[in-house]
Amino acid sequence: DFSATSGTGTSELFDDYEKGTWTPVVQDTSGNSASTSSAAGAYTKVGDLVTAFMRIIDVNKTGLTAGDAIRVYGLPYTGIGTTRYGGSAIINTWTGTTGLITQVIGGNTYVQFKTSSNGNALVSEITSGSADIYAQVTYKV
Repeated sequence: DFSATSGTGTSELFDDYEKGTWTPVVQDTSGNSASTSSAAGAYTKVGDLVTAFMRIIDVNKTGLTAGDAIRVYGLPYTGIGTTRYGGSAIINTWTGTTGLITQVIGGNTYVQFKTSSNGNALVSEITSGSADIYAQVTYKV
């Protein structure tokens, strides 16, 4: 309760805090799923703000469509509205020429990977079986 220090005389309770885990699932935009040797996610929610982390090891892109964008599904909460929220990402075998950012578009529970030139990171740009994804995204719910 921060009301004693705020000087407003109103109750200011810190009452919405949560930590947990989630399971990231790599898919292409056609909905095909990739296999991985391990995939783990963690998140912290404070009020309406969620920060999610993921670590995905050895993405096998067999069965994915080469020209499709890479997405990771399974976020613990749906993004709000149509706003886009972001974060950072590293895909250790990505062959693209610009940096990557993460993006959650409101109304969805997936992360997509965008290049610094606003293009999508494509399935064809990762090395099957050895691609590892490390990423973070912060978004409103």
